[in-house]
Amino acid sequence: MKKTKLIAILIVLCLSVTALATLTAKLTVVISTQNQKTVGLTTVKDDLGANWSIEFTDGTGADEADTIWHDSRSLVDDANEVIDVNDGSFYDAFGTAITMDIVKLIAIKNTSADASLLIGGSTTSQMGLFSDISDVFVLPPGGKFIYSAPDATGLATTEGYSRLNLTHNGGGSSALVYQIVIVGVD
Repeated sequence: MKKTKLIAILIVLCLSVTALATLTAKLTVVISTQNQKTVGLTTVKDDLGANWSIEFTDGTGADEADTIWHDSRSLVDDANEVIDVNDGSFYDAFGTAITMDIVKLIAIKNTSADASLLIGGSTTSQMGLFSDISDVFVLPPGGKFIYSAPDATGLATTEGYSRLNLTHNGGGSSALVYQIVIVGVD
């Protein structure tokens, strides 16, 4: 009988922890360069050290977010897929359907060695930065794409503008694998 009570208490504690989930996220881009040139008897240097950081705390306002979706995905030659962050067809790590109303951060890494990933370029309504069929960003092999909108309005995904089209450009000798992270507000 004591085991039954202990199990019931553990279940209640797990449910309480799940209900109190919070999100914090940080993106840091560090650019460090050294450019030098010999001029006469001296060497002129141009050192750059830029550290750009954006942090999100739990919430729905400026510099806040409350949901994240991430995955590693694969596309065969010429294949495409549509990521819709508002229709409930994707799930977070806890099994909760994603219905983002606002996107605050998109990060995509093309891990392919020989194929480009096309972002955008669809005839269907897409997120605001790729709202026209001619809005296509070509992410080359090994390339990274980062978009952030930390203000309170972010990138609205309501009224059918919640889709992100991703296409294998047909080049290369194998399937294209990419990693994607989207942070936003539910």
